[in-house]
Amino acid sequence: SNGAAYCWGYNLYGQLGNVTNGTGTSTPTLVVGGLAFRQLVSADSHTCGLTTAGEAWCWGNGASGRLGNGTTVESDVPSRVAGGLTFTNLASHDFHTCSSATNLGTYCWGTNGRGQLGDGTTTNATSPRLVLLPVGSGAGAGPRAPSVGTSGCPMAGELLTSASVSRPACSLDVRRGDDLATKRALTDAPRPDERRP
Repeated sequence: SNGAAYCWGYNLYGQLGNVTNGTGTSTPTLVVGGLAFRQLVSADSHTCGLTTAGEAWCWGNGASGRLGNGTTVESDVPSRVAGGLTFTNLASHDFHTCSSATNLGTYCWGTNGRGQLGDGTTTNATSPRLVLLPVGSGAGAGPRAPSVGTSGCPMAGELLTSASVSRPACSLDVRRGDDLATKRALTDAPRPDERRP
């Protein structure tokens, strides 16, 4: 079971990844697909995981492209993020996800109505888009993520707190001897001006 992902909680859009769309549970349930994950992040109504090979997979509500698989269709099983990129970490906020690609910069996908993807537009993205850094922000120093803002993309891997109970909780089984590390990422409570799907 090394790297197996377990999710529990709210499941209206399939964000538990266990093929039981609409049926929530208080008991940790195995995410289907047999993938070995090293990181999981959960957002408003979707969940993403980073495999040990650096592949990003997302499941749940696909509205606005938040699964990053090139569609806006929901999925109750893990769906590979488009583009063939290898990532080092993930961070999700209510309706979008960001990730650092190995030696290629930071990418985001999903809702972008307030420019939260950092790509210079306000157009939603169904697949990863490169975050554009301001001119003179460290050229030659290598790619780096933008600072965390109230509506911007959080730094990949940053854990945020939430008062919301509608998000799924997930745990990653990464047993090393007798140690069971639990990784859980929740996001800020939704802003009043952002409509729910």
